[in-house]
Amino acid sequence: MVKFYVQHARSPSLAIARLQGVTMIELLSVVVIAMLLLVVAIPTFQTIRVSQQQSAALNQTFAVLQYARSLAMAEATQVILCGSSDRATCNGIDNLANGAVIMARAPDNSLELKRAIDPIKSGGFVIQLNGFAQSDRLVFDDIGEIERLNGIASVSFCDDRGTDAGAALIINPLGMVRLATDDDDDDRINLHDQSNLACA
Repeated sequence: MVKFYVQHARSPSLAIARLQGVTMIELLSVVVIAMLLLVVAIPTFQTIRVSQQQSAALNQTFAVLQYARSLAMAEATQVILCGSSDRATCNGIDNLANGAVIMARAPDNSLELKRAIDPIKSGGFVIQLNGFAQSDRLVFDDIGEIERLNGIASVSFCDDRGTDAGAALIINPLGMVRLATDDDDDDRINLHDQSNLACA
């Protein structure tokens, strides 16, 4: 009995695919493209991160001011928001991004710590009080008004991105807070005295 063997032909495309590989030029091209994408993407991610940090700092400061004012009215006492590097006492720090505290005046005239605000450790943040009686603090009286403030004042927010990315809050003597805007259409945020925000 004669047996016939039939050899099945392999698919030509499968055979070619098994023989093909990645050349050094193709590999280098992929690596170069990936590096270019990283070079473009990393600064963009850093800018987005700093922008988010600034928004968070602005929202936090707004909430802290509202809390301090409400506390002053609720306890009918003087409440101080001030710069603090030790997160325990007011110690003359002008840049609130380095840390701050809220202190309330106790019946014995001592100051009681109510809240400590953590510093912002990245992005070169500077949060400054402008137009207040003291550059390192603002003080709410027992009815929630800001002591020794005859007009409006502002809190400015700057970071490594410079003036174009700056922001500010405007505060009136009653302790009411709003977001600062560009009032004279020159693409610069205006502070309480209508001067342009300037970030170093």
